[in-house]
Amino acid sequence: MQTTYDMICSCTKDEGAQVADETRFQLIAKGEKCVVLESVKEYEKCVGVREDGTLMPASHCSAVDEHAKFYVYLVVSFR
Repeated sequence: MQTTYDMICSCTKDEGAQVADETRFQLIAKGEKCVVLESVKEYEKCVGVREDGTLMPASHCSAVDEHAKFYVYLVVSFR
């Protein structure tokens, strides 16, 4: 099962600045607990995080790469 969320991530200092397609990502659910940040420009190319904490560009990381998978845990507290 794959769910695509229309969430475009872009970080710019100037509001209204043009954002290149290379810096736009979709949040894609992979399975029940895993999400990836997939490139809007290139299907199955995702941002990853190396073991040393540095970012791996989407051009070098695919959706099946373990470096691209982010596991989500929802913590709810009732008071």
